[in-house]
Order: sequence, then C-alpha cells, then structure tokens
Amino acid sequence: MNTEDIELLESCLIDLANYHNSVAQNFKGIYPLKTYRETLDDIKKQVRENSGLVYGVLLDGSAIGFCKISFEGKNGKLDYLYVNKEYRGEGYGRLLMEWAMSEFQKNKIHMIDLKIVEGNPISEMYKKYGFEPRLTVMTKINKE
Repeated sequence: MNTEDIELLESCLIDLANYHNSVAQNFKGIYPLKTYRETLDDIKKQVRENSGLVYGVLLDGSAIGFCKISFEGKNGKLDYLYVNKEYRGEGYGRLLMEWAMSEFQKNKIHMIDLKIVEGNPISEMYKKYGFEPRLTVMTKINKE
C-alpha cells in the first residue's frame, strides 16, 4: 500500500481495537492505546522511511484486512495482522501471513517478533508458522 491508501485502514484499526477489548483476558476497554490518527501517521512514516511495509486487502474500495510489518537491522516485527470478522475463514489471513513471511525472507530477517493480546486465539495460527512464546510482557495500568 502507498501512503495515501493507508487512510483506508482506519476502519480496520477501529475493529481491531474493539476485538482486542472483547477477547483480552486483562485490560478490557483500554484499546486503542493511542489515537487512530497517531497510528495511521506512524504507519505512513515507517512506509516513507522504508522501515515498514503494509499490505492491504481491499474490496469495493474498503479495506477488509491488512498486515503491517517493520524492520530494524536483521530483526523484524509483525505489527498488525487483521481480517474483518465477516471475511475470516476465507483465506485472507493466510494470504496476509504468507506475504509477511515472504517479505521477511526477502529482507533476510533473522528474528521476527509479534505481540498477541492475552486471550486472543490467533496464537494457534502463528504457531503453524513457527512462532513460539519467548517472553511474557506484564503490564500494570494505574487508573487516574
């Protein structure tokens, strides 16, 4: 996707935040962690700086899914992989994941990290691609 097309991802980001709030075992209701505008601007910046790539699935001019990856040296991150609920099970997640893995391989990425909200069943799909838990990140949010 080019930087102009990235604007189409806002509806996916909104759906993703709602999904995280529904499946999270801890911290329901805290998503999104920053505004959608900030996230879209961050994605555009990484694409412009060639430190990130985005692949979107568009249907009738709307984004129904996307994958965003980033690079730092020989390390990579799978930052986002999302498919709209009504299109899950149709192979779009696999298409996005195959794209990401191909880009990581092309860029000779040694280690790939991703974060999953505790309680999200997607971890089983990631395991099929060779991902395994490496560490646990624990968070505490002070309520003001």
